[in-house]
Amino acid sequence: RNDEAQKLWDDLMKFGIPDEEVLVLPASESRWLSNDSVDFRVWGERIRALSHLSSGSPCIVIGTADAVLQRTSPPTDLTYMSFRLEVHQQIDINQLLNSLTEMGYDSETTVARPGQFSKRGGIIDIFPSSGDDPFRIELDGDEIDSIRKFDIATQRSVSFVKEFSILPAREIRLRPD
Repeated sequence: RNDEAQKLWDDLMKFGIPDEEVLVLPASESRWLSNDSVDFRVWGERIRALSHLSSGSPCIVIGTADAVLQRTSPPTDLTYMSFRLEVHQQIDINQLLNSLTEMGYDSETTVARPGQFSKRGGIIDIFPSSGDDPFRIELDGDEIDSIRKFDIATQRSVSFVKEFSILPAREIRLRPD
């Protein structure tokens, strides 16, 4: 966040506005460049703000004119491609992996940054594009047995959660049609 956005954020917090209702919409100049020059956290922050706006929930969005005027996908693309995973939920593993790929997530051996996932046996790691932490899903057949946040440096579990949301990893989804 730049200094002015941070000052406005701080002022809004002083007025008691819940921090989950205040979102930053940064400009993303590198949407078309190779992965080497992409700031995936900026992408995630943009996607989080755009998804919240498309949901119709009340919020305050802080952004520059460049960020607000930047072209993006229709809101329905963000809401259509978003979903939640919960403990004890039945899932089709192949459909989940295909959905993640279609949403712009990269399949990797180990998850290291937002917008990646990996599968090893009955374990699926997902680092949501709009999240600060990755999640490890342990499966028992087609049922989610547990979901844990984990540390990317040590790959060790940090805490258990009951559910988490997955938003698209890319703001603009290219379709074959």
